[in-house]
Amino acid sequence: MLTRIKVPERSEGFLYRAKLAITVLIVIANESEVKLFFKCDIIKMMKIACPPKPWRRWEEKLPGVQKNIPLSRFTTFRIGGKARYFFDAKTKEDIIKALKAAKELGLPFFILGAGSNVLVSDKGFDGLVIKIRNSKLEIKNFDDEFNFICDAGVSLAKIVSETLKLSATGFEWAAGIPGALGGAIYGNAGAFGKSMRDSIETVEVYKLDNDDVLILQNKDCEFNYRESIFKKNKELIIISAVLNFKKGDRDRIEKEIKEKI
Repeated sequence: MLTRIKVPERSEGFLYRAKLAITVLIVIANESEVKLFFKCDIIKMMKIACPPKPWRRWEEKLPGVQKNIPLSRFTTFRIGGKARYFFDAKTKEDIIKALKAAKELGLPFFILGAGSNVLVSDKGFDGLVIKIRNSKLEIKNFDDEFNFICDAGVSLAKIVSETLKLSATGFEWAAGIPGALGGAIYGNAGAFGKSMRDSIETVEVYKLDNDDVLILQNKDCEFNYRESIFKKNKELIIISAVLNFKKGDRDRIEKEIKEKI
């Protein structure tokens, strides 16, 4: 049986989608075999009438995203419920992509570094957890000083180890402290009278409100005792930083590191 139906005129918004969905359902319910003559492609129209489920939208926006992942696996206390969505960000681009997806889909997000200073509720997190795994570290040698160009996911232990190899001084205080660089900058971590403020040259951040990448100088970070601009302004997400260290005496550096551990 050949049936010709009238499709609602296309317009933006809910009303059009509702009319189209009702039209299609009526036809399917009343005719066993119907040929629909639409002015546009039926598949595209069905997608408009029946938008994809939330999980499908996440898969499309953020390939590699996972569901219902226990956060206890990623914290030093080994406690915590599940993340509704979970994403491993292995590069700067991954971090930005995940943040954009969360923003576009209107879901809260949480940045998870090394998990050494985090207590996760047994209820978990009803949003997107972005696990920071970008861990590239590049070192530039300028005779009597060094610049460490580090991704946010580089561990403090890795930085301490590399400074010792190069006889670079200024980071001995961080020996034995768990955690990653991003979290250490966020809270201006420190010990023995020293802190991240003493080593930071610049911090690369992603600004959520305008999708921009900025380079902040040390003075712009507003470091204070266990404080920074990143705690005050949640729109600024740390993605990398440049640390500066001076050339020192290896024996003294090694001795001091052992004393701190």
